[in-house]
Amino acid sequence: MVDNLETAENADALVSHLQNLLGVSRAIVTSRKQVRHDFVRAHTLKELTREDSLFFLRKDLEQRRVEQLMHASEEKLVAIHTMTGGAPLALKLVVAQARFLDLDVVLRRLRNAGSKLYLFIYRQSWEQLSLVAQKILIYQQPVQSGEIVHGHTPRQI
Repeated sequence: MVDNLETAENADALVSHLQNLLGVSRAIVTSRKQVRHDFVRAHTLKELTREDSLFFLRKDLEQRRVEQLMHASEEKLVAIHTMTGGAPLALKLVVAQARFLDLDVVLRRLRNAGSKLYLFIYRQSWEQLSLVAQKILIYQQPVQSGEIVHGHTPRQI
């Protein structure tokens, strides 16, 4: 299983190497970009149906124990589906935000975000983090020897 292939530095080489490693075995590779190799069989996933989105939301709410949404009306859950287009990642991000913000506020902000859905959701999630948590995420990036990040050398980080 290779997830988010598009984030790999040399994705084409990785896929070619994977073919040699696998032999007659198979692998599942996920990517937001098309993988162009003659041995690759592509399957494009579509957004979830309304029914599947509601099931997905209810299971996610149950697993995360988001009390304020566990008893949300079907109308509210349908609104989440409509705003996110049934994209599973967007559904999960809305649930995560609703743990800290009122659902009506989250939905109103989503409506205003329009086509910039993911940018909006990630920015809202980022702003919910403490300054310490933001710094931890910033500094988690791999640092090259001698590289200076936000005024600090790797040794200082």
